[in-house]
Amino acid sequence: MSGEPSPVEVSFAQRVLARTLDGLVVGILTIPLRAAVPGALGVLLSVVTLLVYEGLMTHLFSATFGKLVMGTRIRNISGTPLSGLRAAVRFGVVGLGAVAALVLHVPALAAAWVVIVGLPAMVGPKHRGIHDYVATTTVMVNSEPLTT
Repeated sequence: MSGEPSPVEVSFAQRVLARTLDGLVVGILTIPLRAAVPGALGVLLSVVTLLVYEGLMTHLFSATFGKLVMGTRIRNISGTPLSGLRAAVRFGVVGLGAVAALVLHVPALAAAWVVIVGLPAMVGPKHRGIHDYVATTTVMVNSEPLTT
């Protein structure tokens, strides 16, 4: 649309720092949980906690805590906010690795999957990961104030 500024692409560093901050938040939430609930049930509850965190934050704010701090947001390719379903699909692609690791009892698979899904975001010109391509989303610099 004419008169509207085009979205500013997010740098690789912004995405990495945002994901690092999100990792700290999830760690704060799940480490005590894993200490209190050992075994497979604790792992499952940690995965559910991660899915709820990512899904709710993305649906409510178009960003996770890390993305909010880094001044970025997740949007549909068209620039519109994500629906709850689109947010779930986007993170579901990332979460598949954790589920597979849990089912197959291969913890390293979760980390390897995150690298595989995120690799295009590291090298691609628009820094879109596989999860962005599947959900037809993009991460962009937030040029709008948050509304409550």
